[in-house]
Amino acid sequence: MLNWHKKIMKMVMDKFDLSAYDIALIAYLEGILTAIIIYEFIL
Repeated sequence: MLNWHKKIMKMVMDKFDLSAYDIALIAYLEGILTAIIIYEFIL
């Protein structure tokens, strides 16, 4: 499973010309957005 995830992430990074830093930043911003949505609409 881990090798599959690495392969998919490498394919996405190559396709969109993203670095590991870009992926980390996207994940961070996605987490903040998710937290805001949960806070505003669920809590």
